[in-house]
Amino acid sequence: MKMSANKSIKQYDFSRFQQEIKEFKIDQQIEKKVYTPKPNYSSKEFKAEIKKIKKVDINLADTIAFKSLPGIGTYFAKRICKYRNLLEGFHSKHQILEVYQINSLRYAKIHDYLLVSEQDIVKRNINVIN
Repeated sequence: MKMSANKSIKQYDFSRFQQEIKEFKIDQQIEKKVYTPKPNYSSKEFKAEIKKIKKVDINLADTIAFKSLPGIGTYFAKRICKYRNLLEGFHSKHQILEVYQINSLRYAKIHDYLLVSEQDIVKRNINVIN
């Protein structure tokens, strides 16, 4: 089958799609104010430093991504990943509370930054599991 040379190729406008991608990336970042002392420690003035915290998909994140969350260090990041691997994925961000030693106060700090992707959840028929 030959294509004729005089057929025109359709041109698509991707500007709206690119704008939606930019808006999505902006929505993924949340600004948090952290108060730190100025370099001159003799004064009692404080300045606000803005730290951007990205949202984390708890079924895809590694320990580095979890450590970027407030109140989560290496210990809790490893615990979350270990529990996720045992469960073979979280179905709800509230399951983070089931991780050993994560209490409601720590969860309250991070729940705004957590995402769960529905497509990565592995569903199994419990009637046929050995």
